Amino acid sequence: MEYLADEIAVMYLGQLVEQGTRERVFGAPAQPYTQALLSAAPVPDPVQQRSRQAVLLGDDIPSAMDPPSGCRFHTRCPLAVQQCVDEVPILRRIPGGTAACHFVKEDGSGPDVRLIDGPSRWRPAGPHDADPHDADPHDAAARSPQTHQTRNPG
Repeated sequence: MEYLADEIAVMYLGQLVEQGTRERVFGAPAQPYTQALLSAAPVPDPVQQRSRQAVLLGDDIPSAMDPPSGCRFHTRCPLAVQQCVDEVPILRRIPGGTAACHFVKEDGSGPDVRLIDGPSRWRPAGPHDADPHDADPHDAAARSPQTHQTRNPG
């Protein structure tokens, strides 16, 4: 795909989650699903391939026939907070394309799930309704002690 297309569109459960130029999507993916998807693709260099760390997604794979509320990726996303359960993220314009994630800023920056250590689920510091842009996903203090639970939207 990287060498066949000028524009890339990434969908999850029938919804567009990221779109952009080949250079931007492959060079700086903004949406967590796109980041995880690209991390799963093998690279031709065996040394680089062995040094890559897999992105571990949640085991709660939703049905396309009965998609979850809010962001459809929240059941598997290591960044998901209550806002992701409650609100569908808007597809916002970022440099070189668009992305649908509550954590992506207008400049296209945001946390990268490829840099989160292990299967822990990152949470912003403070209450669940904290602004997701204010927390650092690499800050150990920002992680919740209940790391492997999926939030119940009820």
